[in-house]
Amino acid sequence: MMIGRILPEHFAPDTLAGGAVITTSAAAGVFLAAPVGLAGVGSYLLWKVYERHITRWRRDGFWGDQPADFIPLEQLEDPGADTLPVSVRTKLGAAVLLGFSQANEEEYWLPNDTSITMNPNMGIIGNMGSGKTQFMKAVIWQLSRMAEQNRAPLGMLVFDYKTDYSTDEFKQSVGATSHKLHRLPYNPLALFGDMPRLPVHAASAFTDTVGRAFGLGEKQRLRLMEVIGEAYELAGIFPDKPATWKRPAPTLREVWDIFKESEQDRDSLYAVLHKLISFEIFEEDQHNLVSLHELIDRDGITIIDLAGYDPGIKNLVVGLTLDQFYAQMQRKGKPTVDGDFRQITKMVVVDEADNFMSQDFPSLKNILKEGREYGVGTILSTQQITHFRTGEDNYALYMKSWVVHSVDEISPKDIRALFNVTDKAAQDNLMESIRNLGKHQSYYVASNKQVSPIRDKAYWEWMAETP
Repeated sequence: MMIGRILPEHFAPDTLAGGAVITTSAAAGVFLAAPVGLAGVGSYLLWKVYERHITRWRRDGFWGDQPADFIPLEQLEDPGADTLPVSVRTKLGAAVLLGFSQANEEEYWLPNDTSITMNPNMGIIGNMGSGKTQFMKAVIWQLSRMAEQNRAPLGMLVFDYKTDYSTDEFKQSVGATSHKLHRLPYNPLALFGDMPRLPVHAASAFTDTVGRAFGLGEKQRLRLMEVIGEAYELAGIFPDKPATWKRPAPTLREVWDIFKESEQDRDSLYAVLHKLISFEIFEEDQHNLVSLHELIDRDGITIIDLAGYDPGIKNLVVGLTLDQFYAQMQRKGKPTVDGDFRQITKMVVVDEADNFMSQDFPSLKNILKEGREYGVGTILSTQQITHFRTGEDNYALYMKSWVVHSVDEISPKDIRALFNVTDKAAQDNLMESIRNLGKHQSYYVASNKQVSPIRDKAYWEWMAETP
């Protein structure tokens, strides 16, 4: 199918030759013919023929007769916004229907199409009750059905803070498996990669995540790192012997056993490790362990049910899980790329992500920054745009698509950053409009900063239409 723009294949040799003849003839007529009489008329006619062809070339991208599969620009839905008809969109990968414009036209998110979507990260903000969760469920449900458009199954890792995604009805509709925080079947100390002294790096990353989640001091962090290093060595894994890194990594139970034998002070580090072991958050039997990516591939959609635990445990589990996800993402390799099409291998979804983002876990930033290269996208949802800005990072910089529901507090600075609107009057109008949005109403901001007010197509609407 040909769309109204210049493409190399439209310059066939015969059409180029025709253009050259016209150009040469016109030039000859202009410079050699007498300004009056028959020669002058001929020169004028030749020039008009040339002008018609060059105008079509500049406008449509071809000489001569119109190709059979040509689509004029004026027949596109919105020729000025780089949007394509549905029949074309679906050829560029997954087309996720977000909702409908004021003219009742469909608005799509195209995570596979790099010419339209710079990276597959999306930020969603909105007050409680504005429709964020229904919107997120609709996106997950559609992606779960788009393996063919993605040219491969699309695995998803969903962190569920409030049991919104762990209901039997939702799991059945998307083909997901949920896991409560009891014997999660992956080991947060598992080794992936080939960097020098890998066990030391793994121990450092684990220690940093635990320290951030529970505010451990330097002395406690150093002690934890030493204990983990000892546990690796007891498991026959040594930093200077890469051949040993394939051996089963120690479990948290083994780390705890070493720690409690040598540590007399029952400080905050003791309390953290005791809590992890008492709750049996992670699997302790080596025979029941799989890598995190293997778990996602097996489940299709893996939901981590975080409800019922204190914020520290929730954030720690998310942080340790993303540490493992990032390490394995790099080992997985690059996705299929075909022109503007880039395959999505995994998608990370975090609802109510404000508490987690405030911890500044390095793995989240790394996944957001580097995920596109590995076919990984991230969807983060929270109530305020300010939640994306922390003491160390501004995660909003890595989100190229936005869906903004009703928000009580939004500043001109936020409007400028999200919508690329600099005029003060326009900023004020947009802020007022956002505050007054109704339920399931939002602004969709695409990667190119094209802004579309839409009525969301909520998850319950999809279910009402699905047999």
